[in-house]
Amino acid sequence: MIELSIPQLERLQERLKDVPKKIPVVTARAINRAAEAARTEGSRFVRETYHVKHTAVLRKIKIKKAYPADLVADIRVTGRPLSVINFRVRKNKPLPTRGKYAVVRVKKGGGGPIKGSFVLTTTQGYTNVFMRKGKERFPLRSIHGPSVPSMMGNEEGLKRMEDKAREVLDKRLDHEIERVLGGKS
Repeated sequence: MIELSIPQLERLQERLKDVPKKIPVVTARAINRAAEAARTEGSRFVRETYHVKHTAVLRKIKIKKAYPADLVADIRVTGRPLSVINFRVRKNKPLPTRGKYAVVRVKKGGGGPIKGSFVLTTTQGYTNVFMRKGKERFPLRSIHGPSVPSMMGNEEGLKRMEDKAREVLDKRLDHEIERVLGGKS
């Protein structure tokens, strides 16, 4: 949880003493920017360990923005296991003496061909790596990797997000104060 410190509050009150109604506006803007920076840092942390697409991670991290009447931003990481296509996939290329398989790399330094797998786009437009459930042509089974909360869920990732949010909050408070005092509100 990120909170404003006493020196930050005193700085806000001192510099905006002529326009005290702008204090909640300035604070809400700074909090929202800090939340966005924390989300980006969380995505960066996940992508250091996994071969996952940036947009796939960002879609699963939602921000409830702060408003002048409610100076709290909430970051929620939710979601089911991601389709393997969001990771590094080499499509149906023939491998020497092994046949045609999709090669999947989820975690950096790992992965490889999945026997019997292939990349397919369904008639509904869903693209992923599939395997057959049995010897018959249908039904197919879609392959999934880990979810974003499980990839991000350790203490180091949360600490990095908090540190980034604190750093950006401090910088953005100064920037937003200058913005209000400069008449660019």
